[in-house]
Amino acid sequence: MNGQNSISLGMETKRISSRVSVEDEPEDMVSEQVRQKFISSIVQKLTLYSDPTTYGICIYKVPDKLRKMNEEAYRPRLVSVGPFHQGRPHLQAMERYKWRCVKKFLQRVNSDIAGVARVAWEMESSVRASYGDTFDNFSSQAFSEMIMLDGIFIVELLLESSGLTKGRDGAVLFDNPWMRSDILHDMMLLENQLPIFVPLQYWLITDIGTAISFYDIIHTYFKSVGIMSRLATRAESDHTRHLVEFLEYCHRPSTPRETPIRPFREKLEHTRSAMELHEAGVKFERRREGDNSLFAINFADGVLTLPQLTVNEWTETFFRNLIAFEQCERRIVTKAMTSYIILMDSLINTSHDVDLLIRCDIIKNFLGDYEQVTNLFNNLHKETLTDNSNFYFAKLCEDLNEYSRDYLHQWKAAWFTWKRMLRHDYFSNPWSAISVIAAVVLLILTVTQTVCSILQL
Repeated sequence: MNGQNSISLGMETKRISSRVSVEDEPEDMVSEQVRQKFISSIVQKLTLYSDPTTYGICIYKVPDKLRKMNEEAYRPRLVSVGPFHQGRPHLQAMERYKWRCVKKFLQRVNSDIAGVARVAWEMESSVRASYGDTFDNFSSQAFSEMIMLDGIFIVELLLESSGLTKGRDGAVLFDNPWMRSDILHDMMLLENQLPIFVPLQYWLITDIGTAISFYDIIHTYFKSVGIMSRLATRAESDHTRHLVEFLEYCHRPSTPRETPIRPFREKLEHTRSAMELHEAGVKFERRREGDNSLFAINFADGVLTLPQLTVNEWTETFFRNLIAFEQCERRIVTKAMTSYIILMDSLINTSHDVDLLIRCDIIKNFLGDYEQVTNLFNNLHKETLTDNSNFYFAKLCEDLNEYSRDYLHQWKAAWFTWKRMLRHDYFSNPWSAISVIAAVVLLILTVTQTVCSILQL
């Protein structure tokens, strides 16, 4: 009886097992489909992101710790370029204007909208791969439309600004001074970029695209920022991936990083302020010939030579976004722009330092208030990550500090300080000077009278 029960139980178990297997088969098939879809997605992403012909990630979201220092310096005022700020309400007026630019562009190249749109559609995957974000909320259609509008807008902006266009229809926007200023600000923002190959593709369609270098036109457009007006377009500018990297590349040092003579100390000692160095006998001069780079700063025979820097309404935007790019881009090992700002922050502690650098023609100030210039340089590199071993001006700071520590120069500094105190406290106006002179004469007469009285005894 027990044997029969065992046989019955075994047969029932087989029937249940068979039924479960049949019921689970569709579920297994679904799981296999999901698995295959997942693998296909991984292969697709691997192919896209490891393709050496694509740019890879090069346009970044500004880190929050940098943004909080001055959000205005990283946010577009008038026009959105790329996906990061797409759809912001205060930028929508320019979205409508971009369609006017497309219409002008079609007339310029004598083409239809289908051909121009196809160019954008074919670049979508490469453009997406350039950003440090997936932007899954953008459909392929919406993303491709953005590529077309922004790419053509940049081309029309450069053409209008350079004066290369025929006729003046529709150029009112670019002729308006405050709009022109705001657009220049927007074009320098790290988050407000499009891969440079997009406008380049549209540039090459125009009748002047093959006659005039696209990078020369970009260089001309940015002549008011940094020291672009004194720099030539570099031979390898076509390797840059967006406008911020183009600016960074143009300003990049032309000579290798300086290294200190002694083994590098763990803690880097930056230089003293401009006034302290001046008091120690250092003479400041503007560099007038040779290398025009921001980094062509030399110290020899007690003379510190620096290139002139124009400080204007775009200076903070320019430096902050180039520093943000340096901080995010792993390819940039020597953070040269960050090093420059650290050096300038060391030289400028008060408005007296700014006044000295202006009198020496090293700073050309269009901000007006010296205190504004001081605050600008004192805040630009806050919250940045700096590796002392990559500080570009390590050798320069070492030489300046050794010079100012010399006993003779310390005596010079002390004498300069005493002289300045006398001038400020006792010779600030004629009446103070007369009072001091009278007091000194009276003291001399008193001492003389006392000596004579002693001698007569």
